[in-house]
Amino acid sequence: MSETALQAIRNYRRISPHLATAGQPDVNQYPLLAGHFDSVINLARPDSPHALADEPALAARHGLEYIALPVDFKNPRSDDFEAFRRHLREREQQRVFVHCAMNWRVSSFIFLYRVIDAGVDRATALHDLEAVWQPDPVWREFIDTTLKQA
Repeated sequence: MSETALQAIRNYRRISPHLATAGQPDVNQYPLLAGHFDSVINLARPDSPHALADEPALAARHGLEYIALPVDFKNPRSDDFEAFRRHLREREQQRVFVHCAMNWRVSSFIFLYRVIDAGVDRATALHDLEAVWQPDPVWREFIDTTLKQA
């Protein structure tokens, strides 16, 4: 399947040949992931908008590794980001799709990962973050604090 079909997923963003982000794919969009990715990392909580009741089983049916790292949208924590970094580093050679409800948590974590771990220029990473959303005060503070601690 083509990359174009993936763009139907809410706030889909191709970051690199091995990494893409988006909001929650629906049940009918999940088969699109199988030909393009090896792993799915979900940062949404089970009670997030559009959450799929049995997403781990859905991923497994399509041959995808599934990792749930639920992040409280109103209270992101450094532990959440550290777990996310570890999972991405462990899968550097895999094709990874990372999602949450709207791609807001994800785009913020990806921005930090790219700047801190991948050596991506801050302006480039910021462009991709702001193409998805303008972080609210909670997330702006989390981003700024994480960058200072890096």
